[in-house]
Amino acid sequence: MAEASARSRHILKQLLVIVGLFVALPSVAAAQRIALDASAWVPSVMAAEAKVEGGTLRGTAFDFKQDLGIDDEPLADLRLSVFTGPNSRLRLAYTRASYAGDTILDRTIQFNGSVFPASTRVVSDLDLHYARLGWIWQLPVIPDKLRVGPVVEAKAFVASATLDAPATTPRLRETERVAVVIPSAGLALDLSLHPLIDLFAEGSALTLGDRGRVIDAEAGVRVHLVKFLTMIAGYRFFEVRGEEDHSFARLQLSGPFVGVTFRF
Repeated sequence: MAEASARSRHILKQLLVIVGLFVALPSVAAAQRIALDASAWVPSVMAAEAKVEGGTLRGTAFDFKQDLGIDDEPLADLRLSVFTGPNSRLRLAYTRASYAGDTILDRTIQFNGSVFPASTRVVSDLDLHYARLGWIWQLPVIPDKLRVGPVVEAKAFVASATLDAPATTPRLRETERVAVVIPSAGLALDLSLHPLIDLFAEGSALTLGDRGRVIDAEAGVRVHLVKFLTMIAGYRFFEVRGEEDHSFARLQLSGPFVGVTFRF
């Protein structure tokens, strides 16, 4: 567990260092073309499933929402963009999902080598740190109207799941942590309807067949209030799934978001 936690911190530090270097480049600093997005995303948990083997136990496939009683929670999404040219930008994005449940099990669950019997009270936590470092280049297909281009990203996931049965003797508590960096590619589109109103859509994905996949897509509208302030609103879909040996995990979220963009 300590090794996974150290690996998680190392991955996030690497992403922050890389972005810090780009921001520090003289050409970028001189241009002073930086944007900070802050959004509130209100997704529904469409799926939150896992099966974690341990020891001689292959684990039980369970649903965090149906079996462990986690609830939907609003999430904060932060993005820092550095414009490196008229049609390109570097972006660092960060989202954290944190869910908690407290329920009496309807069935026995095997998790990470421990058995949590039916009728046992289990307190659960599901945390996901999701960081993205990417480059976006959009070709002006129709000058001042339509821009379309590729998105290339490195997506870093640091996830942990904990099941705790505080009333058992001895107390049962198991935590599984995973840290991984995945490359992905996609498209970004911006359509100007009016000098003050833009539509946007973006999606990126990677599939590894049965081993897993990641999908992140959104669409919405920007309303430019003043030179340095823009309102944004839209809808976002996110899914990540991974499988190794007899263990797997899947999280699927979708819902609206609203926020602001500061340019300076």
